[in-house]
Amino acid sequence: MVERIPYEYSIISYLPDRIREEKINIGLLFKNSLDKKMTHFILKSNTPKARGLITTESGRKLFGSTIKYLNFIFEKEEKKQQTELFSNLLSDTLLDGIIISKPKNALTSNPSALFSTLLKTYIGDQYLETNEELNIITPKQFSENLFKEQESLGSVIRQNVRLRPAKSVPMRLQVDFAYEKSGNLGLINTVPSLSSADEWYAKMVVLSSRFQSAGQIVFLNDSRLFDSLDIRQMLYDLTSGDSRAIAYDIGSADEKYGRERYLKFVHDIAKTSDEKKLNVLIAKERIPA
Repeated sequence: MVERIPYEYSIISYLPDRIREEKINIGLLFKNSLDKKMTHFILKSNTPKARGLITTESGRKLFGSTIKYLNFIFEKEEKKQQTELFSNLLSDTLLDGIIISKPKNALTSNPSALFSTLLKTYIGDQYLETNEELNIITPKQFSENLFKEQESLGSVIRQNVRLRPAKSVPMRLQVDFAYEKSGNLGLINTVPSLSSADEWYAKMVVLSSRFQSAGQIVFLNDSRLFDSLDIRQMLYDLTSGDSRAIAYDIGSADEKYGRERYLKFVHDIAKTSDEKKLNVLIAKERIPA
């Protein structure tokens, strides 16, 4: 019979805002209870898992330095093979925003398989990729890069256009991208983050219900970044009652609304949008800075 060895593990979580109390699991400590050898795993600082929760540049810099420091500490302690490592780590707060759970026990004859299973369970299999997943950018950045590649941004595609949804109301809304299609103004609006989704949704409701000059309204999400029931319900509500509206998900492989379909859409409007007509359409609706 294969001998099962006792192990201990703790989950490393990150809490960027103690008032909101929203946290994410970012790592795992894993220790052999007999020989005290420890290993650890921590997500990279540019993980898409954190981008929906950390929305400011200063927050992202702080998260990056925190990840770097944690790796330094754990690698140092692993070399020491410190017997009471878990106890020491739990006795004090390492860094503001870092939470290490109390150790849990497990028996296994295959520690590698157990370590992998724990990572998938507590961190998420979709965040353990080492190639494309680590290079995920926000939907707005993704679109901006596409339009730049098409050499259309600033000409047939305009960015950050401020519009007045209703002429009688002194309210201004900024849309991410505008284009011309069949003589009408087309708009692209991207999901910015989970934390600001409610505010974004409210603005999009106003835009779609009051701004009648738009011939097409596109909403763009990346479910690898912003995957929640609330986001899906918001997008469904925005598109279900408006024939002009459509929602794409660049994190999906769906043939009708997924990444490839959005790439084709971007290619088409970059080729067909007319710069002179677009300037006229924007001039009618745009609010001066």
